[in-house]
Order: sequence, then structure tokens, then C-alpha cells
Amino acid sequence: MDSYCTECVPGVNSVPFSKRKHSIPENFFLLETTIKHENESEIFLLDKHIARMLDSARYFNEYWSDSSNLNFNPPFSDIPDKEVIRSLVIDQVQKLVAENGSPGSFRVRFLMDIHSKLSVTVSPEPKHPGTDTLT
Repeated sequence: MDSYCTECVPGVNSVPFSKRKHSIPENFFLLETTIKHENESEIFLLDKHIARMLDSARYFNEYWSDSSNLNFNPPFSDIPDKEVIRSLVIDQVQKLVAENGSPGSFRVRFLMDIHSKLSVTVSPEPKHPGTDTLT
């Protein structure tokens, strides 16, 4: 049983399963990944990815806001604005495109930690064998 979360194991906790709340893992992140295609000016579905991240942050803020084990602000208590996230992501993509000198496609990954801190990673999208167009 040591390898399982005791909050999840039926019979270990007297609180009904549907009412149990997990503790807040310090290394919990919200993650979104998308792509900036070589011949496109926009990052693929960026606004939808941001909206999903913000919805998740609000959900977990509410979920954990009444937890009795909090010795700090509830997770995601300072959620950034959509435009702040959008600007940060676009700036990072533009920076890498400028550094690389070639357009190419880029994988765009952005994370939000429980303190609402954002980080963005942009990396060249690897060419996958067999995906080149035959002429």
C-alpha cells in the first residue's frame, strides 16, 4: 500500500471517496504544448491552449482553496491575465525564431506552477521520418 496515495485507497480513509481532497504537491504544474508551423504566422490554437490553462488554474484554485493543510496562499491564487500569457509565449517564440535565423517549425510548451509562475520552452520541432511530401 505504500506505493499508493492513501487518500485514494478505499477503506483507508473514513471520508467518502467523492469528498476526499488530495494534498497539494509542490511540484504540480499545468502544462500546454502546441506548435508554430513553419509557414504559419500564428501559433497553432494558442488562444484555446491559454483558455484551457486558465480554466484549469481556476478549477484547482477553487478545489484547494478550502484545504485545511494550507500554510501558504491557495494554489493558483494569482492567475495571470490571458494577454500576459499570450505575450510571454509569443515573445519566446519570436526570440527563438530570430536566434535560429531559419523559419522551421517550433514546439511551444508552457507551464504554470502552483504559485502561478509561468515558464515557456520553445524548441525546434524535429523532422519526423516519412513526413516529407513526395513530389
